[in-house]
Amino acid sequence: MNLSVTLTIMLVLMMAVMVAALVGGIIYLDSNPTQNPPASTTLPTTTTSTSTTTTESTSTTIPATVASIEASSTTSTIALRPLSVTVPAAKLYKFDDANLTVASDGTPVRDGFVYLDGNLLYQASGYSYPLLSLDGGDHKVTVSAEGYENATVAMIVAQTTYANSPERRKNISQDQKDEAFAEGKALISIYDNPGCPNCVLVINAVSKLVDNNRDCIIYQKLYYTEYSNSNSLKDYKGVVFPFPLVIVEGSRGRYTSTGLVSASVIRDYAISASGCRIE
Repeated sequence: MNLSVTLTIMLVLMMAVMVAALVGGIIYLDSNPTQNPPASTTLPTTTTSTSTTTTESTSTTIPATVASIEASSTTSTIALRPLSVTVPAAKLYKFDDANLTVASDGTPVRDGFVYLDGNLLYQASGYSYPLLSLDGGDHKVTVSAEGYENATVAMIVAQTTYANSPERRKNISQDQKDEAFAEGKALISIYDNPGCPNCVLVINAVSKLVDNNRDCIIYQKLYYTEYSNSNSLKDYKGVVFPFPLVIVEGSRGRYTSTGLVSASVIRDYAISASGCRIE
């Protein structure tokens, strides 16, 4: 065979082998891509997972009561706590002030809303619930507070002021006096006579003083003729007064006056006798 022909055949065979090797490498790379780690990891914003449990021979049914509880658990309401309102035990008179006690199971409740006869008066600031200068008559007081049941209580207020009430014509007992003196109050006693115009003038002036200072004064106005033989009037037996007899007593002393005594003088007596701050 000619040498040139032989060289040519060998060259062709070598080229064929090289081409076959190149094609085989490309096919290998296509079937085995390179695995590179991601540049960053981002957690999913939402995750949904589903788990399924399968049993071949048994099935479980949720009781109706349990299902009901589960269904209503998201819509359950909180029960309101009980609320109580207490008015002062002592008799109330026209234009008196009164302090309410508002509590739940003995624990004071603050910041409630106070209604008198259905009308909103105010929202309390803290635990103080005053009612000021009450009108005479029958009333209903309601208090509401967040988280509590409303509470309503009846309250009776006399149609007259304390100083002008019929009870002032009744003698105050010694026990009542002792209690008042222990509380730092003064007792003003006026002894008058029926048909005494000067007595009326003094009584009207004293009544205003008494009604404006209910926390400091207790009061009685008695007919002199009914009590002239009492020990408190033993120094005035047989004396007929064209003016009232005024006696002011307290834990610190006793003061007596007759004539057209002014309310300011009686006020000074009451302060000296009791030490109470009187307007």
